Amino acid sequence: MNAQELEAVLDFAVDAAKQAGDLTLEHFHSDAGYELKADNTPVTIADRGAEELLRKPIERAYPTHTAPEAVATNGLLFEQVIREIRR
Repeated sequence: MNAQELEAVLDFAVDAAKQAGDLTLEHFHSDAGYELKADNTPVTIADRGAEELLRKPIERAYPTHTAPEAVATNGLLFEQVIREIRR
């Protein structure tokens, strides 16, 4: 990945993160509650909304970069992004 491509990915990621942050802040201090996932970890309506907001544009823009939830939630996706940036 060259510097221009990397900058485009970074811009995309920052914009997506800001949008997801705005969405989750709408639910901050609300009584929306939570559900338990199959692994008994909690997930809120804000979590689900942010994932949906992030997943679809990522799948469209970078179809080979989408990770399953198990990878994304255990930090591996973040680590992969950091490794790619450091290349």
